[in-house]
Amino acid sequence: MDGGGWSGRRASKCIGPSLTLDHIKTPPDIVRTHNTGDKKSLVQACLTFVNKANKEELKQLKWIGEKRATYILELREETPEPFKEIEDLKELGLSSKQISEMMSGILTDF
Repeated sequence: MDGGGWSGRRASKCIGPSLTLDHIKTPPDIVRTHNTGDKKSLVQACLTFVNKANKEELKQLKWIGEKRATYILELREETPEPFKEIEDLKELGLSSKQISEMMSGILTDF
């Protein structure tokens, strides 16, 4: 084999004539096509973080400042886990885009 980058043709020679790497997608494609269970697990991890984080940890999230962090803590006084689904985060006055950005920040920190 030469020292260049991977190609479908070279991969065919390595793993067999009927197998190629043409099916490999970019990282965003992989995330979009991930198992639904995996996506639900990631969402659940984010919701758990918002449900359990202290005020300072919440304030480190994008779109969560002093007022929203305080509001989250007040909601927890009423019910221990106020956020069970992504839609529940809209109660904080966040748009879908803002929720997505906030969740990306949580996952980046994991």
